[in-house]
Amino acid sequence: FAGDDHQSSTDSSGGSSRDEEHDDQFKHDDIEGDHDEDEHSFSLPHMIFLLFVLFAAVVVRFLIRSLSTRRYKPPFTVVMGIIGLVVGALNTSSPSEGLWSKSVRYWSDVHPQFILFVLLPPLLFESAFSMKWHVFAKIAYPSLLLAGPGVIFSTVVIGAISKFLYAHADGWGWAPAFLLGSILSATDPVAVVAVLHTLGAPDKLSHLIEGESLLNDGSAYVVFAIFKQLAAGVDVSGGEATVQFLQLSLGGPAWGVGAGLVTSYMMRLHALHGDPLTEIALL
Repeated sequence: FAGDDHQSSTDSSGGSSRDEEHDDQFKHDDIEGDHDEDEHSFSLPHMIFLLFVLFAAVVVRFLIRSLSTRRYKPPFTVVMGIIGLVVGALNTSSPSEGLWSKSVRYWSDVHPQFILFVLLPPLLFESAFSMKWHVFAKIAYPSLLLAGPGVIFSTVVIGAISKFLYAHADGWGWAPAFLLGSILSATDPVAVVAVLHTLGAPDKLSHLIEGESLLNDGSAYVVFAIFKQLAAGVDVSGGEATVQFLQLSLGGPAWGVGAGLVTSYMMRLHALHGDPLTEIALL
């Protein structure tokens, strides 16, 4: 019996020690999980930088409209871009663990899919919705040339230049170079169009740049998707790249036209016509 008691006490002491170790490990994992959740999940402190951007946009817009002269009116997007560069430089040079720095890091590390599928579609819709159809019909052909072959030509030129400049960099081959070219080939012309309006340039030139920018996002994304796979080491043959290019370049517009026709038909229905909630939901 004494041996059994000694064995049971040993087992219980060993079991209690194992339980304590398990509890400590569980607490440690729980603390790490809470830390990771605070870093990556969206919470109220992350709204600080977003509210700052909205407030800064209102103030900058007010100052531009109030203080700018007839000859010179600084583009709104350029000023906001400068503010973003200053905020990013200050947060990088003097990082801290305060709420402001955490909020800036959260939005600077936001997932690219959020920009692609949440922020970009409203901008494209606004650009397409505000463009006059009879003006776009006149510039459709040159806009397609600039957005199609023009983007491919820019991708090749930028890729060749970057390949020459970073020839000695490790892992910098033709695929990463053309991937960079596809990213830089489609630029945002908002600031350029604002400057053209300020300088009194012809409306046809402004509409041409706007039409090209409306179309080049799709073509540049197609080229980007192909070279992203090549840069990642995925073996893509010429036939597969051609099929993927045709699927994205033709399937996307076909889907957009179909969705537009269905939306237009539903908005003309008598039961849904003039209903703001339905129109907003469809758009």
